[in-house]
Amino acid sequence: MRGASRASLAELKERLAAELPEPTRADETASQVARTAAALGEELFAFVHLLDREHGLRRTLSDPARPADQKAALVRALLEGKVAAAAAEAVPFPTQVRRPSESAHCSLSCSKPR
Repeated sequence: MRGASRASLAELKERLAAELPEPTRADETASQVARTAAALGEELFAFVHLLDREHGLRRTLSDPARPADQKAALVRALLEGKVAAAAAEAVPFPTQVRRPSESAHCSLSCSKPR
């Protein structure tokens, strides 16, 4: 993984960890946190499956020419009211991270005639 990807992954992990409930009693800890984490994971994987099925959406979200805030707004609009707030906030985050090599890669590959 490149440096930006590692940093993005670390920040995303922190965001997701913050969404897990704080235990109030020791006996509630494991089951409550496990249920919340499982539900969050299911919602995130459902979004991954959506991206796998919908090629146009995947192309739109990975388009380096499209502004990151536009991509995040699209994801939020798709998820609003359909998933828990934690998933709705976690999913747009990667679309807002722009890798330094994206623009350089695009300028090299996009300028070549096909």
